[in-house]
Amino acid sequence: MNAPASFRKKPVAIEAMQLIGSNADIHAVYQWVEANTLGSFDVLDVIEGRTPLPASGISIDPRDGRFVISTLEGLHWADYGDWIIRGVAGEFYPCKPDIFLATYEPVEISGQHDDLVLESVAKALFAIEEPHRNAFRWDRPNPLDPAGPLAWHDYWLDAARVALTAAHEAGVR
Repeated sequence: MNAPASFRKKPVAIEAMQLIGSNADIHAVYQWVEANTLGSFDVLDVIEGRTPLPASGISIDPRDGRFVISTLEGLHWADYGDWIIRGVAGEFYPCKPDIFLATYEPVEISGQHDDLVLESVAKALFAIEEPHRNAFRWDRPNPLDPAGPLAWHDYWLDAARVALTAAHEAGVR
């Protein structure tokens, strides 16, 4: 028998721009989507069946001035204040502000790293190094450290910062 199961969203980074601000700010969102999709299309031609639905693209609905984003699932209208998301596969879609804030949080890329990411990388480095350590625990001081009681936890967080910074500088995302 098939029954519902619980799932957690994977921690992936997306790009997003919010439809707020001046006309120039909103135009920048339009240009971003246009440059990374099949481009602009005539939404009325699609709605009225004169042209097929493009796999991706952006338009402005002449009836109400809202952005219209074309996806493989169909047309999606975006209101002022909505977030436009570029997903993990490069697809674009709108998201209401309350859903966006409940689902996403900013990711620091330039030198500062999310604590959860640091902790995960540090634990992975710690696990890789485990055969070379004695019985030191992740959360206990390192008695062999001549500089004092540096916890393994802090040591591996520092190692994770170095690894993530090097990866970022090398262009790895």
